[in-house]
Amino acid sequence: MRTDRKYFRLIDLSVLILIIAVSVFSILIQFKHSEKLLCTVRHDGEIVDSFVLDDIKDNEIIRQYSYEKDIKIKVESDGVSVISSTCDDKICVKTGKIHYSGQSIVCLPCRFSVSLDSFDENTSGIDAVVG
Repeated sequence: MRTDRKYFRLIDLSVLILIIAVSVFSILIQFKHSEKLLCTVRHDGEIVDSFVLDDIKDNEIIRQYSYEKDIKIKVESDGVSVISSTCDDKICVKTGKIHYSGQSIVCLPCRFSVSLDSFDENTSGIDAVVG
């Protein structure tokens, strides 16, 4: 016996509402930006500069680094971007602004990287003690 349904049943409607609620909640979590971010600038794997983005406030910092090739970054309170580079492919410039913890900009010809990580001034920087 087959009956064609034209309307949602109550269970269909509740599943649909649940899916929409989970989607909206996950989008809101991504846009929440309450953690402090630490911008770390590295050349050949060694840290050459670092900034806490919350300390920058309303202004911006533009720094130029000259090693084998020149690279210029712009650090703002809402993110970091590479604005010019003397490398050939310019992938670092095309990456645009990074905003979230875990994102990075890498320029392989310049052997240069910029990364954002969570920053907590209450931690000592020691992850674990063994022995």
